[in-house]
Amino acid sequence: MCAEVFQDRATVSFILTNSRSFSPDRTCAVHQEIAENIAWAAGEAGRDFVLVSRGDSTPRSHWPLETRVLSETLARTGRRFDGEILIPFFPEGGRFTFGNMHYVKEGDTLVPAGETEFARDPAFGYASLSLTAWCQEKMGGACRAEDCICVALEDLRALVFTKCVDYDPSDEALTICGFDTPPAALTVNYTTDTGTDETVSLTIGAQVLDGSGRYARLGDSTTIYSLPTAALDPLMRVAANGLDIT
Repeated sequence: MCAEVFQDRATVSFILTNSRSFSPDRTCAVHQEIAENIAWAAGEAGRDFVLVSRGDSTPRSHWPLETRVLSETLARTGRRFDGEILIPFFPEGGRFTFGNMHYVKEGDTLVPAGETEFARDPAFGYASLSLTAWCQEKMGGACRAEDCICVALEDLRALVFTKCVDYDPSDEALTICGFDTPPAALTVNYTTDTGTDETVSLTIGAQVLDGSGRYARLGDSTTIYSLPTAALDPLMRVAANGLDIT
């Protein structure tokens, strides 16, 4: 099946496991098999891939077991993962996330998921309200809530250039502005409403001389802009933890 997927030119394919009905041992074996088959099929077809684990939106699942098995299996093929990005969101089912809190819509009211019947699931129940506390609870304390980083859509939307610093910079200017060894880079892959795949990238350089922000470049352009510190703080916190931002 995986080989057929990579022969197709479709940009997205789904593998349905219904793994919430599995035992931990069963889901571990299934996800290892999936990762091995995908890596093999991609190699045979000469194509790359991005693997997304789509879990339950309430949130009830074998997390972090499943994503750990996927990452460890793919790591044996040379693929490196710095961390995980959790995005609990399912608008059609009334599941939304605001301010580090995941909500379930009941009637006209948004109720924290940790206060709903889903949190009392006999197999996948939880007591935490915030997502960072949920991560700590589900990982048995291996990851502390205070070590998790929350990046809101508002933070990303606040990334507005304050000014153009140098329209056509010299190599020396690029070096001075910190682009020889940039401290962070953000890459966003997305699909437009018309189904077209697009990519936008942002490279972060050194601090501007007055300390009000950092130099930045958009895409392949060498033009240097500046971004305010407040808008960059969430992304720089991720970079400071040694994670690639993709």
